[in-house]
Parts: sequence; structure tokens; C-alpha cells
Amino acid sequence: EVEEMIPGPSSLPSRAGKNNFSPTFKPSSAQLSNNSWIRFLQTNKGKYKGLGKNWINQAAKDYQALKEAGKL
Repeated sequence: EVEEMIPGPSSLPSRAGKNNFSPTFKPSSAQLSNNSWIRFLQTNKGKYKGLGKNWINQAAKDYQALKEAGKL
């Protein structure tokens, strides 16, 4: 009786094709966020290593500059 309470693979919602509908994403970057700020951080995550707790301020400056330049 207990085994019936465990959901089988067929009862889980299918996630197939969820990330494939947007043609703006390359397959390698299918996990990037729709939020441009989050996407910026995902794309540049290695760039701010070693800046300590002030890295977010530097990232924000770079993000604003790119946004104003129309690159995001």
C-alpha cells in the first residue's frame, strides 16, 4: 500500500520543450534568465571575482553603462 503513495515518473509534469520555444536563445544558453539584470550576472559571473563584497556595485555600474548604450 505504501508504494502507491510515491509518485511515478508518469505523474510528474513533463518539462520537455520548455526551454526551446525562444529563438533568441542559443541552445548553450537556454538556462539564461528573461530578466536582463540576472542574465547580465549569469553571463559575467566570473568577471567580478576578487572584488569582495563591493562586486555588486561594480556589476551594477557596468550593467547601467551597457543598458544606456542599448546593448541589453
